[in-house]
Amino acid sequence: MRLDGALQKIEIGTDTEFLKDDSGKLTIADITDPKYRDRWFKTGDQSPRFGWTKSVIWARISVANETDAVLAPTVFPNANRQPL
Repeated sequence: MRLDGALQKIEIGTDTEFLKDDSGKLTIADITDPKYRDRWFKTGDQSPRFGWTKSVIWARISVANETDAVLAPTVFPNANRQPL
């Protein structure tokens, strides 16, 4: 996803990558390790749905900032309570 000064709202669904953690035990250190690189996938859907699952679904998006604005890292510590 590219950010420029003209954007007001961005739909990120099709740009978001996901990793399904069936164990529920992976950490940030685990999922950023190169050995997990091939486990990330895109759904191609604007509103991805995974149905009822006991798995943890990790999400990430890459951003190319083409503005002068400084972007703050965003973390959703209670993502299970966030409508995604």
